[in-house]
Order: sequence, then structure tokens, then C-alpha cells
Amino acid sequence: MADNYFHAMDQNGKDEPIKLNPDYIGISTPPFQDQLESLKTRIFQGAKHVELGFTGSGKGNMQQGSTTPEMYGKEQRQNIRHLAKLNDVTLSTHATVGVSGLSGRTEQGFVPEAQEQALNEIKRAVDFAADTTDGGSITFHTGEFPRPVSNYKKEGFEGHFSDEERGQITLADEETGEIMNLRKDTPISRPKFEYTDKEKTIIKKDKYKYDVYERNEDGEIEFETVTYKKLEDEARAEAKRDGKEFIEGETYNGVKFYKKYLEQQKELYRADAMRWRSQIKGAVQRRKDFEEIEERYSERRNQPGVNRDKIDGEIVQSLKERGLYPSPDVLKQLPERGIDVQENPLAFLQEQLKEMRAEEKVYDDMSLSQGRQLADTERKIQNVKDIADVGVKRSTDGIARAAIYAYNKEKEQKLDNPLFIAPENIWPDTGYGSHPDELKDLIVKSRDRMVTRLREKDLQKITGQESDKGKKNPDYDGKLTDTKAKKIAEDRIRATFDIGHANIWRKYFKGSDKDFDKWMIKKVEGLNKAKAIGHVHLTDNFGFDDEHLTPGEGNAPFGPFIKKMQEGGYKGPMIIEPGHQDIQAMVGGMKHFHSPVYRSRTWGDVKDSYLTGGGMRPNYVVGKYSPDAGMPEDQRAFSFWSGVQIE
Repeated sequence: MADNYFHAMDQNGKDEPIKLNPDYIGISTPPFQDQLESLKTRIFQGAKHVELGFTGSGKGNMQQGSTTPEMYGKEQRQNIRHLAKLNDVTLSTHATVGVSGLSGRTEQGFVPEAQEQALNEIKRAVDFAADTTDGGSITFHTGEFPRPVSNYKKEGFEGHFSDEERGQITLADEETGEIMNLRKDTPISRPKFEYTDKEKTIIKKDKYKYDVYERNEDGEIEFETVTYKKLEDEARAEAKRDGKEFIEGETYNGVKFYKKYLEQQKELYRADAMRWRSQIKGAVQRRKDFEEIEERYSERRNQPGVNRDKIDGEIVQSLKERGLYPSPDVLKQLPERGIDVQENPLAFLQEQLKEMRAEEKVYDDMSLSQGRQLADTERKIQNVKDIADVGVKRSTDGIARAAIYAYNKEKEQKLDNPLFIAPENIWPDTGYGSHPDELKDLIVKSRDRMVTRLREKDLQKITGQESDKGKKNPDYDGKLTDTKAKKIAEDRIRATFDIGHANIWRKYFKGSDKDFDKWMIKKVEGLNKAKAIGHVHLTDNFGFDDEHLTPGEGNAPFGPFIKKMQEGGYKGPMIIEPGHQDIQAMVGGMKHFHSPVYRSRTWGDVKDSYLTGGGMRPNYVVGKYSPDAGMPEDQRAFSFWSGVQIE
């Protein structure tokens, strides 16, 4: 109830009402429309905080709704700044939704050029924010690289039912950035061992300490195929046997399985390489035999007066003695090539030498190919890491670089408040950064990386590239202390937490809705302890997809969330991102948040009322007090520019 009457914005019910001052509620503009016109609309609608956003990347196209920051020139940016300032409206910026993280991930792997392209899109948004605001957030979506939901099984989440035994393992090459995928049900062949225990954890050894294999009746080693689940179970049994703890994802994991797979490939490449080397050895020996016979007889045969038939007979005899004489099948084919080994064995020799050299070249090429594959496989075994170990490093470096760019722009424009880069948790299926712990990890490590870039003078120590040896880091600031650099990083890298996106984890949660709400609030508390959240998006859904319902129309836990943010000292705006309902999302949100739309009473409202019985001023008027209310607009004595009636 507001003042002394009931109205439609009152929140009734048994639940404790959410109390959110309307001063903290904001709304975003439609990102596919003209942002200047959209800002005007939001101001007329009464918004105090407005988030401007974009959908396109590269060259924009307004007709297609592909908007970019660079579509707005100096005059338009100045108009946006002045319009917001005159109306006491604060602005924030949402970079294009075309960017999903700053790791540089593509279908081919982590590509530096892709990272630079994404970073440039963030820089465009930073430039726009520096020209139109007095500081604030520049939000962009995470989704750094693929990560199965089943990684959080311990927290009560389950992905696809087959993830346990058939799910995909995603790894990356630390050196090249190549992404490698392997299914858990990929069969790996290995010899069957004999064991000394019933649990089959201790392989039997012979007297020479070699492994003992199972063999068939012919004495050949028998093989079996194993999958990830089988090897994981064996590792679990070994840990139990040794009295050690089996740690999920550490004692046995995708990296170890992939290395096992690569070891199998390596054995095949090595065997093929050895086979081709053996073929080369035989071919070289045959060539040398032919060369020796040719060298022995060719000069003698061409001397004048020599008995060539006799020499030809000796050549044929030498070929037979060394096993080089053609087989009956080959003898039948020689006349077709114009060669008669009996009539001219020297011509046959010379023809064979040409073939031997060609054969050697083939064997050399095959051996080199297998050798390269063998070397590449050995290198992969050395460099393969879990995709998170590779991707997080690249993501945090990209975020740190974006934050330094924003920091420099902020100083250049002499803004009142920090411009900060705000990675946003996206929905679970998009990958790393969507889980609250991942978001916190990105923020903390990006801040550390920013400090390193600000404080380290040697560029090579930052990039690890030999080409940067002896070069000075352009981001180095010798005037900064570690304490100051850490404060700068903390203020310039803060997360945007979207409660609607976090709520989509609900569909993978196997507990009750109440337990899920507790899980989310606990994670928010962890983010607040790390001082990670700097911006908030308020959207609602039913836990399945990002439908952008009006807050309160779905099942996101807004009450506990807002309370936890207030307890954590959050003072920034909370931006409602509407769907099809547009401004009604903000109105509905204010209703749900029990945000008063009327001012509180002043002393002028109540003075002397307890002595004289004087009434307070009415909150609205009707009837004869508002005689123009029923008249056509053109006949009214007074109206506001907006056309809103005086009452």
C-alpha cells in the first residue's frame, strides 16, 4: 500500500516482499534498433539507468538490425551523452552479441587472429562507452570453449544421459592451440595381461621382470579393447588397493585417456616406419648389387674386340647368383618393354637401376610420412592438456588486454568513473564462463594477468614468444606499485551476473527447486566475496531457455538474489533485459520488486495535521478537480508535452 490507498503495484502474499529501490532499476534498449532513438524512448518511459547494446560485428547494417558502435558518429555520441546527462540517466554498454569470449576459439582451435578480431569488437564498444558515458560497464558474453555440464556432477548437475560412458572429451594442444575431441567410448586396443590378484590390478612379471601376457594356442599375444569407463574403473581399483583417494577428474581424466589413445597411434606409426625402413634397406641393397654388376661388366662389354656374348652370359650368371634374375612372370613382361635379358642383360641392368631408385624414393617418402606422424604424435603427447588449462590462459589474457585498453581510454577522456570490462555468464550449453565458479575464475585470473601486464617490463616474459626477446612491454607502467596495479585491475575487471542465464542451470539440476535456489545464492555469495560482480542483468525464465520474461513471471530466485547482493554491498544498477514485452518488463519488475513508484511523504504533507486536522495533498485528482480529464486533447486547458493527463 502506498500512502493511504491501495494500488495495482502493491505486492501481496505470504512471501516476504522484495525491497528494491527504483533508483537501482534500469532497462536495456533493443540492440537491433537505433540506440539514440531507443535512449529517447527509454527516457520518456521513465528509465533512470539505460543499457545500450549492439548485435553486429564487422560492418553494420541498420536495415538488417546488425548494429555496431561505429555506426554512431561523433555528433550522435555527443547527443547520447548530453541526453543522458540532462535527464540524469546513467548509461552502460553491452558489446555485440556476436562475440562469445576472448579465447580466440574457432572450429579449428584457438586461433590468435580470431582472438584479435573479438578483441577489436570489444575495443569498439569501449570507444563508444568512453564517448557516451562517464564510466561504467562494457558487458560481453563468455562461452570461452566447450565444457560438459557433467563436470559439475558433484554439485548435483547431470548433462546428457550418455555423458558418463559416451560423452565427448575435449582437449587442446598447449603449443598450437589445436582442439582435439575424443569420445569416451572410443576403443583402445591393448594386450591382455596376466594378473596376480583377483581385482586384476597387479600385472604378473616373469623372472626377467617383464609383463606376462595371455597367449593363444599358437603362442600369439591376445588383445582386448578398453574404453574410458574401463580404464577409469581400473584407476579407481588401484587407488583403493593403495589406500589413496580417487579424485574425480584428477586421478583419471580425459588427458590420460587421450594419451593412451595417442600411445596406441604411436605404436602403429612406429611399426609402419620400421616396416618402410626395412623395405628401404632391402631396396638399397638390391640397387647396390645391380650397380656392382653394371660397374664390373659395362666398361668391359664396350671395349673393341671383346666377346660380348661371353660377357652377357657372365652378367646373367651374376644376376642368378645374387637372386636378381627376373622371375618367369617378369620375363614374360620384359619383351613388351623392349627388353630381352638374354640378348642384352646390360640394358636390363640399367632399367632395373631406374626402377630401384624410384622404388627407394617411394619407400623414403612413406618412411618420412610415418616418421613425421610419429614425431607429431610424440609432440602431442607432450603438449596435450585439458581444454580449460589452455583456454583459460588465452581468455584471461584477452580480458586483461581489453581492460588495459579501457583503462587507457578512461584516462584519455578523463572520465569520472572507471570503465570496466564485464564478462557475462551465458547459458550452460555455451561452455566455459557460464558456471558461477568459472565466471569467478575468469575475473580473478584476468585481474592477475592485468597486473602482470602493467608491472612486467620484459615483453617476452608475457608472451613467451622468441620473437619478442629484448622488446619492452608497451603496457608497462613503472610508476605503479603492485598494490596500485591490483586496485586498478579490480576496478576495471568485474563480472556482469545475469540471474536468468544462471537459472538455466536448473534444467540440469537433479535436486529440488528449493535446493537449486540455495545453490545459486551460495555461488553468488562466493562471487561477492571475491568482489567479482560489478553489473547485474535481471531476466526471468522457467529454467529451460533464455526467454527474457518479465521478472517474477518465471522461477528465478530474485528475492534471495537481490537480498544477497544488497548484503554484499552492491550499489550499481540492475538492468532488466526485456523480451517482447518491452517497457512492461520494467513495470512488471518494479511490481515484483515492491519498488515504490510514488515519492515518500515530505514534512509539508504532514505538518500541523495532528493539530489542525489539515489533510495531506492528494496523490491524484478526479472529477471537478480535473475538469479537463474527459475533454478531447485539443480542448484541454493544460496538458504535458507527453500528453499524459494532469491527474
